[in-house]
Amino acid sequence: MMKQVIITGASGFIGKALTKRLLQAGTQVTAIVRNAGALTDIAEENLRVVEADFSGYRSLAERIPAGEYEVFFHLAWDGYGKTTNDYTVQTRNITAAC
Repeated sequence: MMKQVIITGASGFIGKALTKRLLQAGTQVTAIVRNAGALTDIAEENLRVVEADFSGYRSLAERIPAGEYEVFFHLAWDGYGKTTNDYTVQTRNITAAC
């Protein structure tokens, strides 16, 4: 069983399902989301919500407590639909992933 994980995009369809499943298993989840309100339906003591969009990723190391994280799930992505072919948007996605 994993003890501590970080999930970006934890309020999305896949991210939220993963977050719930890991919490059920007793895992400490640090959820990085654009809007903390999107996770208000999950009231769990093992859930730490950090609000940040891609522009705030550089400061995450200062905002997330040091720990022994076993897995980093990067599910955050910007630009669904019409911006799928927008190179500027997709470049921001690549930068955030790195």
